[in-house]
Amino acid sequence: MIRRPVITASVILFFFITAAITAVSVIATTNRAEPSPKLEIPLATVDFGIVEPNQAYPFEVEIRNIGNAPLTVNAAIPSCGCTVASIDKSILEPGEETLLHGVFDSTGFLRQVHKNITLVTDDPQTPAAKIFLKSYVRAGLRIHPTNIFLGSEGSGSKLTGSFEVICDPSEMDLNIKYQADDPKIKFDQGDWVQEKGMLRATTRITIDPLTDRPGLYTSTFSARLNDSYIVTREIKYQVDPHIVATPKSISMNSDQSSASTTITWRSDSNRPRRFKTIESLYKHCEIEIAPKKDGSVELSIKNPKLSEAKLDIIKVTYEWEGRDGLIHQDDIAVPVTIQVN
Repeated sequence: MIRRPVITASVILFFFITAAITAVSVIATTNRAEPSPKLEIPLATVDFGIVEPNQAYPFEVEIRNIGNAPLTVNAAIPSCGCTVASIDKSILEPGEETLLHGVFDSTGFLRQVHKNITLVTDDPQTPAAKIFLKSYVRAGLRIHPTNIFLGSEGSGSKLTGSFEVICDPSEMDLNIKYQADDPKIKFDQGDWVQEKGMLRATTRITIDPLTDRPGLYTSTFSARLNDSYIVTREIKYQVDPHIVATPKSISMNSDQSSASTTITWRSDSNRPRRFKTIESLYKHCEIEIAPKKDGSVELSIKNPKLSEAKLDIIKVTYEWEGRDGLIHQDDIAVPVTIQVN
């Protein structure tokens, strides 16, 4: 016959007391956990909505310490140079809050823009928390290229060229008004075409007739869109110079070390001449010169190692004595196009 064990009241009481002691021990251990800070950002995304180009937009973000130990904010690091940020107070006691002040600059951006700021703290759970910034930057009005050189023609003739205008599809009125400081400059804008999410049109420039005096000329014009955006550009062109460049223009790739051209007096001119000055109008190029006995000058253009394509114009000036006994001067422009591979 099998004898069954008997569970007495004293045994039950023993297990109950043991369980109670274990539970109390666990609670005590939990209560002895090290205090720690905890970062809270109630609004971690700043949405600027639709913003204008080339403007600065300030903002504020609230930061809290909801932990039970002081919180130290070691740094606020923007993801790009378009944003700056600072914090009123870097050490927050439990329950304390402060403000992060920032400024977002929309210069150079178009359409959707997403940036962030990283908060580096001693919060053991989130040592690197992010604040997100988003905006839609209107394209406004742009003109490409920035530097417009129409080339060279004889005096009294007609000179033509073109540039591209670009604007945002959100613009309701696409009527652009052009105004130049020279009444002989006329503008004829083509049809708008949507490409790569932007509206683009080609505007043709005509100067007719050119002045009778040889030289390098600069005119200024403005393009106005909806009375909200105004873009100003310079147009450079050349009239029948007595000096010529061989070759007439220079094109360089970013992997070239240098390129050169030779400036000489035009063969049908017998005026005495002397080299005077040389300069880079847009300061993109470094120039070395080598004057020769025959009056010509060899130009060597050093590669400026640009990160984007640029146009520069090298202006060379000669002096000569006219039949009137006065000193005159002639300029020649050598366009230098620098491409980036």
